[in-house]
Amino acid sequence: MRGKQERGITLIALIITIIVMLILITVTVTSAVNGGIFKKAGEAVSKTRDSMKNEQDGINELLAEMEKLGNWKDTPPAEAIPDEKEPVIDEIKITDKTSESITIEVETTDTQEATYKYYLNEEENGEETEESSHEYTDLQGGKEYTLKVEVTNKGGKSATDSIKGITMASIGTYTEVTTEYKDKEENTAIIPSGFKVSTNPDEQTIDDGLVIQDEEGNEFVWIPVDNMDSFKRTEWKNNARSTDLTSSSDYTEPYASGYPTEKDDYDAMKQSVQTNKGFYIGRYEAGSQDSSGNPKPRTNTANGDSGKVVVKKDQYPYNYVGWGSAMNEVEKEVKDAGNNQGHGAVYLSKHFYDGKKVGVEPTLTYGVQWDAVLYFIKDNSHNVTGSTSWGNYEDNTYTTTETSSYSTDYGASWTKRYLH
Repeated sequence: MRGKQERGITLIALIITIIVMLILITVTVTSAVNGGIFKKAGEAVSKTRDSMKNEQDGINELLAEMEKLGNWKDTPPAEAIPDEKEPVIDEIKITDKTSESITIEVETTDTQEATYKYYLNEEENGEETEESSHEYTDLQGGKEYTLKVEVTNKGGKSATDSIKGITMASIGTYTEVTTEYKDKEENTAIIPSGFKVSTNPDEQTIDDGLVIQDEEGNEFVWIPVDNMDSFKRTEWKNNARSTDLTSSSDYTEPYASGYPTEKDDYDAMKQSVQTNKGFYIGRYEAGSQDSSGNPKPRTNTANGDSGKVVVKKDQYPYNYVGWGSAMNEVEKEVKDAGNNQGHGAVYLSKHFYDGKKVGVEPTLTYGVQWDAVLYFIKDNSHNVTGSTSWGNYEDNTYTTTETSSYSTDYGASWTKRYLH
């Protein structure tokens, strides 16, 4: 009986123990909930999420700013900070020049987001811009100018430079760069670098024949070509253009069996005429001078290249000269009856300005250019198909016993001086 009582007591104790533990767990859990532990844990999670979002937003803003600076992965960090160096003006180039304006281009080093100020002469306030090129306008011919440039980089560092002594193209002044010229009638022509407009008032308008001179006194006349459709070989009849001869083999240009670069030279000439709306032709027949600059007659003996070709009045004609040693060999010297006559006409014209700094490419006159000259000079008093009334013409002859004679009326009479 004693043993059974001991097992009963143990079972009751176990049941009581389980009931007490459940009460304790209930009290503990209830106490935890009532004490706000879960609430505080939830608030911590929320704050963590907000912090992570703010951090990501900051990263996104930083990336956006870096994208504004370009490809930041490949750009050194130094590029993203203001310039520390002084800017350097490497060169100021004149890129265009007319009779009333000059355009310049500024080349610089160590400049980022630079600003430019352009001054004319002693101006106190320059014209500010972010452009590295600038056009100075409303300039006066014959007046000297100084063009000053100030460059400031984004670091606030500045540099200045200038071009001094720039003289605008004007009548009687040699041009420094190829320049557009406007006459008093508002017509325009191109003045190549190294030339000047004649100081003779009768030679300063295009309609009357604009004359330019180089530094050696050679003279040329501007032939305007406003419409390339009219720039072609033509037959002249009754003082007017007639049949188009461009399809005739007798008038084909360039010559089919010509020298190797003839087509290239011809195409370059036509492109120049189209671009510039005209061309220049020698005012006088090519003349001959000796090495001292004195008129020198050529003979049919071995003259070689001892004579100098010029385009001036009062000169002996540069005669006894052929095309070349052959139609396709214009660089070789011409032989006549075993005598060396020197280089031919094509060579002499192409090499007319060898060693000279001028803005032209000389060539022998093409037929299409000669037709354009006839079209330009023809008027009521100048019949280009019959010039007997106003000067030299085909088969016209004259006799003079003077070796130093010239004509001012196209052969009607002669004055004692040099031929021209």
